Amino acid sequence: MIGGTFNHLHAGHKYYIKQAFKKAENVTIHLSSDDHVAFLGKENVQPFNIRKEQLEKYVRSIKNGNQYKIVPITYSTQINDFCIQENDLDLVVAAEKKYVYRFRRLNQKRYKTLGKRYHVEKVKVITDQNGHKISAHTYKEPVIKRLICAIRKCSRLALHLPILIKHHT
Repeated sequence: MIGGTFNHLHAGHKYYIKQAFKKAENVTIHLSSDDHVAFLGKENVQPFNIRKEQLEKYVRSIKNGNQYKIVPITYSTQINDFCIQENDLDLVVAAEKKYVYRFRRLNQKRYKTLGKRYHVEKVKVITDQNGHKISAHTYKEPVIKRLICAIRKCSRLALHLPILIKHHT
């Protein structure tokens, strides 16, 4: 099992997903729904259907016979409930320490509930050339900066446009 928002599917996501498919034959991918994204207060997130399409396209390219299903996250404790109650869950893949700790705590609750444990596998976090964690923000910030520059250039042109028009009349 893996989960996330998977906004602007990037190299970090792809590595995380690929590791899950290397380690498990059946992978459940929990994908934040638009309502869940709003509940989390995340901004500038692609609509669910676009994120799902990108995710499915990538998964189809790497699955190598593995089975998978994409499950929308519609409420805040859904992954917790899944980890505690899903009888067939054997492995949870996490990229960050905070999630590893969370899934280990849930595993203890699961053992009390089902008498079974799953394995928690931490995969490395992919970083850029500066050693910063790759995230959707890594990709969005340069695009936003270019957009702001383009808007400023257009604004400067717009300021000079009336003058140019005035000289031609």
